[in-house]
Amino acid sequence: MDPKRAYNLSKEAVITYTKSLTKPLLAQYIRVISVSLAPDATDILDDFMTALGDRAAEAIPLPGRAGNPDEVARVIAFLASEESSWIKGEDILVDGGVSAMVTSIALGLPAVT
Repeated sequence: MDPKRAYNLSKEAVITYTKSLTKPLLAQYIRVISVSLAPDATDILDDFMTALGDRAAEAIPLPGRAGNPDEVARVIAFLASEESSWIKGEDILVDGGVSAMVTSIALGLPAVT
């Protein structure tokens, strides 16, 4: 299988599974949230770049750099806290705006300067 498609399918499966668990676990006071990342500066960044090729290489310049684990950890810590109690069954993008920029580019929207 193509590594890009395998990555997309696995990510879609996690997001769908997250959403499907939301209602059944709500009665047990369990919140389910997934977190989707852009390329992050971790030990697996090189493997990620190799597997996803151009897609990953084009993503990093959009926000100007890869993310870092501390930025992601702060979001996850918030999601695990009581302050985020109303967030349920969502996929949270922690990607430096990469998804928004890719969507804008695909839609042909002009960059605002």
